[in-house]
Amino acid sequence: MDNGSKPFHLSQERRVIVIDDDRDFLESLSRLLELEGYAVRKASNKTDAWYVLDAFPAEVALIDIRLGQGSGLTLLTELRNRFPKMACIMMTAYASVPTVIEALLGEAYDYLCKPFIKEDLVATLDRCFEHTWLTREREQAISALEQRNEELVQINAGLHQVVGSMQELSTCSTLQQLCTVLLNDVVRTSKADGGTIYLRQDDQLILKDSLNTDDAPAALSLPLTEENLFSKAMATRLPEVISDLQRQKGPASKSWSQYAKHSFLVFPLVGDHEDPIGVIAVHSEQGSPFTLQECEFGRILISLGCEAIRVLNALENVAASEERLRKIVDNSPSAILLKDYEGRYLMVNKRFEEWHGRQASDTVGKTSSDIFAKPIARIYNAQDKDVLAGGKVINEEVSIPFADGTLHSLLMTKFPVLDTKGNPTGIGSISTDITDRRRVEEQLRQAQKLEALGLLTGGIAHDFNNLLAVILGNLSLVREERECSGLIEELIDDAHASARSGAELTERLLAFGRQQELHPRVTDVSTFVRNNSRLLERTVGGEIEIVTEFGKDLWNAEVDQSQLETSLLNLAINAGHAMPDGGRLTIKVSNFEVARSQSQPKDSFARNQYVLLSVRDNGIGMSPEVADRAVQPFFTTKEAGHGNGLGLSMVYGFVKQSGGHMEIVSHVDKGTTIKLYLPTAGELDRQPVAIPQTRSESINRNERILVVEDKPAVRKLATTILTRLGYRVFEASDGFNALRLLANEQGVDLLFTDVVLPGGMCGVELAQRARALQPDLNVLYTSGYADQVFARKDVAEDDVMLVKKPFTKEDLECAVRAALEEGTSQS
Repeated sequence: MDNGSKPFHLSQERRVIVIDDDRDFLESLSRLLELEGYAVRKASNKTDAWYVLDAFPAEVALIDIRLGQGSGLTLLTELRNRFPKMACIMMTAYASVPTVIEALLGEAYDYLCKPFIKEDLVATLDRCFEHTWLTREREQAISALEQRNEELVQINAGLHQVVGSMQELSTCSTLQQLCTVLLNDVVRTSKADGGTIYLRQDDQLILKDSLNTDDAPAALSLPLTEENLFSKAMATRLPEVISDLQRQKGPASKSWSQYAKHSFLVFPLVGDHEDPIGVIAVHSEQGSPFTLQECEFGRILISLGCEAIRVLNALENVAASEERLRKIVDNSPSAILLKDYEGRYLMVNKRFEEWHGRQASDTVGKTSSDIFAKPIARIYNAQDKDVLAGGKVINEEVSIPFADGTLHSLLMTKFPVLDTKGNPTGIGSISTDITDRRRVEEQLRQAQKLEALGLLTGGIAHDFNNLLAVILGNLSLVREERECSGLIEELIDDAHASARSGAELTERLLAFGRQQELHPRVTDVSTFVRNNSRLLERTVGGEIEIVTEFGKDLWNAEVDQSQLETSLLNLAINAGHAMPDGGRLTIKVSNFEVARSQSQPKDSFARNQYVLLSVRDNGIGMSPEVADRAVQPFFTTKEAGHGNGLGLSMVYGFVKQSGGHMEIVSHVDKGTTIKLYLPTAGELDRQPVAIPQTRSESINRNERILVVEDKPAVRKLATTILTRLGYRVFEASDGFNALRLLANEQGVDLLFTDVVLPGGMCGVELAQRARALQPDLNVLYTSGYADQVFARKDVAEDDVMLVKKPFTKEDLECAVRAALEEGTSQS
């Protein structure tokens, strides 16, 4: 056949694979076919053939019936199974009828007998290719016809769906219902798996509904970025098909990342000459783009729904605005109301209902005179009159009883409601309950007053301790100086006892002022209460029953056990006085967590966990006025001579200094509960160690001691006592003089210094600089109150020894020996 007369298809590339185990024949046949314009690949066995066909889509295969290690007929069957559209021509040099029949039954297109001439080979191949391409075209034509027929069927079905959707959309009465119906109809008509519908609201697209679409963003900010899933459709006002979501970037595509293999169809919701009012996006799991018909059906539905959306959107915006306003008003912590010009209530919110115990239905249409008692109604009516007459906003604080009978302070703001011409048509009112604010302000004032009193009493106690130190010390020296007659000795003893009482009073003042010396220890409070139960029973007497309650898994507290015992005894004594005819004293220990408390203001606590020790009696109780002043020093309701008013002050100061919190709950004739919130045990703060109160029997009185004290009387007392004890004593009035003396006097054994010194150098700093001059120097501190100098200077606990003012000769003697012997043992 001449190439010029070949069909059009034969001018295309013709791909042939030749499979023969005769390599010479294989090479010659391949060259022949290549010269005739065929694209040729060759294989000498089945394995090579499969390898070649993996990369070369041959349309015709020339197969030798007898391959070296396999049958060509077997390969024919395998090729037809794997490549059913490939035409196979069998070649044989040993033609026989059975062989030919077997080849044709194996679906071979034709066969050739070796040797064959070129013209027969080319003619057979051309027929084979013509047959292959005609078969392919016929299949394509049939497929196209079937596809077109299917499209017509789908169009007909789609039109029926559109008609049904029109009827369904016309029955929607709300915007949400319409959005749901429209989305479902578009999904169904476009044969999608799911989708979303967004409507424009201000500068956002708001999600109205979704179908089979998880995690769709609730809102999208406008304008959309170029990478956004909806941006192109919104900009062009035309539907857009997205077949590869993975190439999209932006908030929408990230939210729909699980649909990366889906195709999307995006419809902008537009009318004539308007910006889009929203967007509908549907997705299909098929992964192939949506059809033109599906797009057209979607556009028809969109045009039908847009007009209804615009109308319903306006109506729903009005309803939503009213609902939002109602929620804001009802959830406001303030009472909000509106009245008309005649004073009739038009609207009240939930807070008004709660405060006054009246439902809105029982209030609207009535006046204040119809609802409230005359005194309250007069206040409201007078305010309304002032607002309408002056046309201005008024702010006033009033006290109003609530429905439960409690009196509350309200900050009331009233304003005129004006019409479009500026004339008043009614009154609006916003009332805020400031009762708690006023209570907190009063508590703050009380705390500030107590803090000021604490500083004052602490300062007085400091100076008083210096005076008492001189008095007690000199009384001891007078007694030792000479033998006293009975009367003189009695007078000295009375003076000594009075000075001791003054020292105890000073301790109570320091406790209130939070300036006493504390030695916090890890304490099991429940065990502590049990161990002191007998002492408490003896303290309150037999007419009062003591009941103890202990929680489970109690935490340990970190407190000074001695001060805790004193505080507990003070509380028990006060409770006993409140129950003169007997009663019950309940002591309870429990864990307390601020975060879980619903009744306590959290800003009253410095930490989250406390051990709660509460002492409750069922005695006469206290009025609110008395309870507010109960912790003030020297305040007492007892008769003269029956109390100094420092018991609760001491407890309050101890708890506060320990890092805790104290609360008083009391009601007249119902009893009183004192709650001590004690800090839980943590790392102990470094505090001065206690001085062992033992006297050494073997005393070497040759040591050299430097006394540093700014008060001349106290300094004289200390030097006198130490000199009489046999020590060699030097003295200085401040730190700088002490350092000059140490620089000139080597071999000083002990520095005895007050903690607080004038001139800008405290006792701690003096000790540090003194040890730089004399490294073996021992240090003993003294102080009239527990100050914060040690904590500020970060002094290690083992480096601190302290004797408290006022001290006696015996106190100072024991302290000095302990300090000197400790230095000897360390050396």
